[in-house]
Parts: sequence; structure tokens; C-alpha cells
Amino acid sequence: MSKADRVQVICLGLSALDQIWRVDRLFAGRSEKIKAAGYGTLGGGMAANAAVTVARLGAAVAFWGRAGNDAAGQEMRSAFGAEGIDVENFRLFPDGRSSVSGIIVDSSGERQIVNFR
Repeated sequence: MSKADRVQVICLGLSALDQIWRVDRLFAGRSEKIKAAGYGTLGGGMAANAAVTVARLGAAVAFWGRAGNDAAGQEMRSAFGAEGIDVENFRLFPDGRSSVSGIIVDSSGERQIVNFR
């Protein structure tokens, strides 16, 4: 399939940087410490996840959105580029703050999320 024959998609919306901890169980609602079985940093947000999925399926994809010109914004921009996603209209604003989430996921897939925008 030539580049001209590829489906072209624009994904417009939220991009977040997700920090994910995998645990055996979620917090019980009081002060406690839980040891993580795993940790990872991934891109998140519905439009951003859609852009990555569509790119991996072979379409030409552009992501249109905004974030802060901070470490999280730079990391998201770099991750899009690594997936072959056009980021010309993913704007990073000097005084902006990127959306970042802390996500705790238990062994059954239930989760607790803290988001900062």
C-alpha cells in the first residue's frame, strides 16, 4: 500500500501522561502503604490512545491537541513521534501544564485514578 492509499485520520482531544502502578489490591480507604508489583509510564487520554491505535493499524494519523511545554508534554510529543504520528498541531504552551494521572490497578483490573490538569 502506498502512502497515498493509506487512510488518513485526525484525532483531536486530550493527551495525558499516565503513571501506572500495578498492585495486588487497591487501597482500603485509610492511610496505608502498598508495595507495587509493577510500574510504567504511558500516554493516555481517549484521543491520544485512539491516535496510537490507528497508527499501529497502518493509517496516517495526526494528533491535534495541547499540553504544557513541560517534561510531561515533551514526553507525550516524543511518544507520538515514535509511533509515526504527525504532531504539527499538538501544541505545547510555555506557561501551560500538561495533564498527568496516577493510576493504581489491582490484579483484577479495578483501578483508582488521581488526575492533575
